[in-house]
Amino acid sequence: MRPPAPELERLVAAYLASRASAEEVARLAERLRTDAAARDYYLDTAEVHAGLALDESLWAQPAGDRVVPMPKPEPFARARGWKLARLAAAIVACLALGVLWGVKHFSQVARPGIPGAGEPRPAIAVLARAVEAQWGGAASNLQEAAELRVGTLELLRGTAQVDFYSGVRLVLVGPARLEIRSAREAHLERGKATCEVDEQGRGFRLAAPGMEVVDLGTVFGLKALANGQTEVHVIEGKVAVGPTGGRHYTELGKSQAVRRVDNALEAIAFAPNEFPRSADLKRSADAESARRLLAWRDAAAALDRDPAVLVHFAFHEEAADGGGVARNLAQSAARGSDGMVIGARLAEGRWPGKRALEFRGRGDRVLLRVPGAHDSLTVAAWLRVDAYQELVTALLVTEESRRWQGLENGQPPVALAELPYLPLRWELRNDGQLALNWQRADRSAGKGWHIHWADTDLKPGRLGTWTLLATVVDGARREVVHYVNGREVGRRPAMIESPFALTRLCLGNMSSTEAEAKAGIRYGFFGRMDEVIVANRAFGAGEIARLYEIGKP
Repeated sequence: MRPPAPELERLVAAYLASRASAEEVARLAERLRTDAAARDYYLDTAEVHAGLALDESLWAQPAGDRVVPMPKPEPFARARGWKLARLAAAIVACLALGVLWGVKHFSQVARPGIPGAGEPRPAIAVLARAVEAQWGGAASNLQEAAELRVGTLELLRGTAQVDFYSGVRLVLVGPARLEIRSAREAHLERGKATCEVDEQGRGFRLAAPGMEVVDLGTVFGLKALANGQTEVHVIEGKVAVGPTGGRHYTELGKSQAVRRVDNALEAIAFAPNEFPRSADLKRSADAESARRLLAWRDAAAALDRDPAVLVHFAFHEEAADGGGVARNLAQSAARGSDGMVIGARLAEGRWPGKRALEFRGRGDRVLLRVPGAHDSLTVAAWLRVDAYQELVTALLVTEESRRWQGLENGQPPVALAELPYLPLRWELRNDGQLALNWQRADRSAGKGWHIHWADTDLKPGRLGTWTLLATVVDGARREVVHYVNGREVGRRPAMIESPFALTRLCLGNMSSTEAEAKAGIRYGFFGRMDEVIVANRAFGAGEIARLYEIGKP
């Protein structure tokens, strides 16, 4: 998502903070009536405004670098009620202005396409497996394990398996275009598909141009040719074949095949080998995973030799279960940069045979220390977020001494002979925003943070898939750039007041202070991390894209 225009951002912030003049309200209303992207931004911002325990000045700053005070802890019930009341007032006011709030939240056709972010329609299938798949159209960023709704799949190349919750399994061979109409019906506009149906899925309808195939407990292949002809090949069981919208069907049995020509069916040679089964796809997927794992190992070894790479956790065999050590594989690694694993456990990673570290409790984390001061940074991680159980999902943070020593502000921390540093936080919010924040050096006007955020596809309904997140702080260009799966999603100016010191890094979680805990403010990461990279050089867009291409499962 591109950053909003500064004027729109200012108008929305003023309106949500109840500071907008009549003229500003009128300008905002006109913008929302005529601009769908502006409506989406307004709705997203209102949701965040109501749900996050952040100072409202975060949303009142212009686009670019934001300097905001840290939130003051307040009782959860009071804060939530006050912010929800403000959201309710905003909704009423927008309705009075004639803004169609239902565009995003209540319309079932507002955003076509398979992912369907924000659509109320329930998921009816899942993308179970994909081999060398390239997607087009609205589902161009589709990944394995993604839930699917009514809409169209455009498979440009490769093979994919779609499992319907009704008990039907489709293996789609690209190039192909499939319209999912319901849990019991789909339409193959072009390409090839193998349909496997168990007893629960009997009666499933798979249509093609001019033809409908009704399953009678079977496995069959359907082909929609570019010349408008369609073919059916019955591999097991029986099907009923008829013209689109017709009443008369022809029953076909095992090893029979027909082609529709001039509104009539003619027998053709049975060719089962043209239609891969799900078992075939699994074997191909396993072979592809093994190939990718070997290619990634070679690339990871080259990454380890880069002198700018300070930390590289791959969670190989060197990593131990809870209470053990995560080996820093970077050849420039300094003493203390191996990670102390607390609570987290090893689990399966992106590929069979690849390990990851699983975080299931708020205490699960990895502690490490990276010496030195750095003008630029690149942080990247392959992770699978399974749930947003807190407002903030902490990824990689430098913990203030009062947190890890268990002290409140009134007590002096133990003095350490190390570089002074400003706390740094790389985190996800529960609305899917990725942020890199660091504390202001000059807090004469009050305690505050520099906030650099970007929207991602990691909304609550899109969790559970492996994702590469990366953020680059470019000291020379004085900007922060965020990436998701190798693609830039946000670029913001940065006020860098001093070099970054990565003393006392914490991976995966962060402790709450006593005051935060009393106010219900906690930080947590619930999911798996497969690989973590920290470098003191700003990686370019091409390097980030390569990290994704060589590492994607």
